[in-house]
Amino acid sequence: MNGSSQHGFTLIELMIVVAIIGILAAIALPQYQNYTARANGASAVSSLASAKQQVGMNANDGATNLCSNTAGLLPKGASCTAGSLTSASVGSSEALATTVTLTVDTSQNITQWKCTVSNEKAATSSCTYTAPTVP
Repeated sequence: MNGSSQHGFTLIELMIVVAIIGILAAIALPQYQNYTARANGASAVSSLASAKQQVGMNANDGATNLCSNTAGLLPKGASCTAGSLTSASVGSSEALATTVTLTVDTSQNITQWKCTVSNEKAATSSCTYTAPTVP
């Protein structure tokens, strides 16, 4: 019995491995949530592309109702009101849910779009985050 040796891991070695995995998870999970939120924001913006084009054409044509002919172009759950397109992208949690609003501005004889996002993490390079106003 003196010559036999035990094989395996000690408790401290296993605890070190668990601690390392915990640290990696603590870093990776928030980054994954940020990535998912940005993807939701980009998805919401891209889902409005066809309706955005129609609203722009209506504005260039001088139409009084900028939302005319957009009903079939809007994705499910999206809306168009007075030239503002709104699309909601539902995330797997409330923290990842995103609402994107595109508002047309034709004040300078060119069609420009202002984009606001409800979730700061979902703001993409093509759409900036606007903090909600506090009453």
